[in-house]
Amino acid sequence: MIILDFLFKICFAPLSEYGEKGKQSAVFCLAPPLSFFLMSLLNVVLYWIKPLIEINLTPLYGTIAICVLILLVMHLLQSIYIRDNRQLGKNYHPLTGLLIPVLIIGSLILFVMSLRYS
Repeated sequence: MIILDFLFKICFAPLSEYGEKGKQSAVFCLAPPLSFFLMSLLNVVLYWIKPLIEINLTPLYGTIAICVLILLVMHLLQSIYIRDNRQLGKNYHPLTGLLIPVLIIGSLILFVMSLRYS
C-alpha cells in the first residue's frame, strides 16, 4: 500500500490544488501504468505455467484483457482514494509530476519485454 500511495502522490502532485477533481485525474493517470504492469506479470505467470497447462492468448484477447484490467484498476483506485477518502499525508512538489511519463514509458517497456514470454 505504501508503493501505491507513493505512485498516487506522484500523479496527484501537479493536480493537488484541484481537490476532488485532481484525485479523479490522478486515478485516470495512474490506472494505465498499473494495468500494464499487472498484465506483464500475467504474461510471465502464464509463461511459467505453460508446461502444465496449454494457454495461448491471441492479440485480441490480450487487448480485451488490458482494457478490462484498466477499468478494474480504475474502479479499485476510485474506491480507495475517492470513496474512502484515504489520507495521503504531505503532498509532493508539483514538479514531481514530471515522473508521470517515466511511469507510463516504464510500464510500457516492461509490458513489451514480457511479451517475449507469451
